[in-house]
Amino acid sequence: MLETAASWANAQLRQATGKMVTYRRGLVTCDLTAVVGRSEFESQGDYGVVTKVESRDYLVAVADLRLDDQQIYPMSGDRIEERFGETLVAYEVMAFGNEPCYRYSDPGRTTLRIHTKQIEVL
Repeated sequence: MLETAASWANAQLRQATGKMVTYRRGLVTCDLTAVVGRSEFESQGDYGVVTKVESRDYLVAVADLRLDDQQIYPMSGDRIEERFGETLVAYEVMAFGNEPCYRYSDPGRTTLRIHTKQIEVL
């Protein structure tokens, strides 16, 4: 029952606050609705210096992430393109520190949280 409630809540969140974005792997793309979030990562260097990095995250339905009609999972180097008025901004999917480039965002594994970094303004 908890998984059903989480899935319903995620769908409602995408409907209420989601943005249309383009997911790109090479030349292949798909348009999907994503909720924008953020994550903070810390890493400690050789001399004890702590570095903090903030990621722009995209929460997407696992079922919506399809390229060439095939279900895929994010890979480092993929891109997410988001439009701000007339400006298109590209974000690269990437892992930070010892973390993977994505994680599941709910117990039912129906939503992915994809970590990105802005790389280009088009």
